[in-house]
Amino acid sequence: GVFCERLNAATDGLFKAALDWILEQGASEARVALQNFHVFELPQRRLALGLLCHGLVAARVLDFETLRPSTNDAWEPVFARDIEVSKSNRSRLAHMEWIQQSMFEVLQIATDSDRDSLERAIDFASAVLRESAHEPQQ
Repeated sequence: GVFCERLNAATDGLFKAALDWILEQGASEARVALQNFHVFELPQRRLALGLLCHGLVAARVLDFETLRPSTNDAWEPVFARDIEVSKSNRSRLAHMEWIQQSMFEVLQIATDSDRDSLERAIDFASAVLRESAHEPQQ
């Protein structure tokens, strides 16, 4: 919730509806993860950042290519549906590349994270969600 609140404040409420949806989706995904992992296996900050990044792509606030980890494609299978939507929106978002870059910078400031931290968070959340999808729920 804190990252969504900060991002909402940093964008002066421009993406409030999307961030509310992201928070709801992220909470649901985190509950599923907690059913399959011990709480100490899930660093909260890293999981929250990764789920926020996924939500920003799913809500079409940021394009997949803007957030894509440069060294790892492991998150693509987890977020395949959102990536396809993002790719189909690429032409619509392409002329707004400066907006994408600005929003990415706002994300970094609001979460006090650099690109490397965000990429690690995306990788971590992807692994957790992939594993949760394969584990029977308890």
